[in-house]
Amino acid sequence: MHGCPVEAVMFLPNGTTIATACGNEIKIWDLVAGNRLLSTISTHNKTVTSLGLARNGTRIVSSSLDRQLKFHDVSTFQTVHSLPFPSPILSASVAVCY
Repeated sequence: MHGCPVEAVMFLPNGTTIATACGNEIKIWDLVAGNRLLSTISTHNKTVTSLGLARNGTRIVSSSLDRQLKFHDVSTFQTVHSLPFPSPILSASVAVCY
């Protein structure tokens, strides 16, 4: 599993997969397949502090003490965009407008 404290947990849109943040990594787990690890996203340089979903559930948004807000594609788990901030990000949330 993780070798450090888990900072955030979030269900992905399919309802059977979760994302967890621990240290500078985000791990994707398949709950139906016995908690099998599907992927690890390691694009942050410091602790990931929060997770969210954006763009109709197609993007995982992660914030970190490395002053970065990053967007990862839900289908490929690749980082598709990054926004720098002037100081560490302790928490972030995503607003969905319809």
